[in-house]
Amino acid sequence: TAIHEAGHAVLGMVLPGARRPERISLVQDMEGYLGYVLTAARARPYATTSAELRTDICVGLGGIEAERLFCGDATIGAWQDLQNATSIARAMVAGHGLDETLPPRVVLDDGDRVSEQLSEERRARIDQAIDRILDEERTRARKYLSDNAHLHKALVELLLEKKVLDATHLSSLHTPPST
Repeated sequence: TAIHEAGHAVLGMVLPGARRPERISLVQDMEGYLGYVLTAARARPYATTSAELRTDICVGLGGIEAERLFCGDATIGAWQDLQNATSIARAMVAGHGLDETLPPRVVLDDGDRVSEQLSEERRARIDQAIDRILDEERTRARKYLSDNAHLHKALVELLLEKKVLDATHLSSLHTPPST
């Protein structure tokens, strides 16, 4: 859990434009989560750019990519992170028309009737665009985690010792972003 949560936090600390972590916890909560990283909400959510959404995806994939990179395998604990990343990528492509490989068009949500708006070819292109975004952000997460392995290790050790960290603890670990 420490490796997973530190993966999210490190990316939040080093990625340009990422929302910085304010609190990290390894204490299990009432909903059964083994840990979490808390960040502030965006001040202006309707002014969110596609670059910011991509960064959110990258940070969201940081937990599972840290598990793969530093443990050699991944756990099923990342399923909600994967759901969130997929949901953001789908919203970018189909809901907001933010993918440059497709014409600027949004898919209107008519509940169960969404698929009636789209040809088979269009659905396939949307899925390909979503997969491309997720794959690009997974690759970026892995690169930044690898480049900042020293920071990840220090954060894991501190998390295992303290169990809960706030912004003060995190600022003592912060290093300039690797590029």
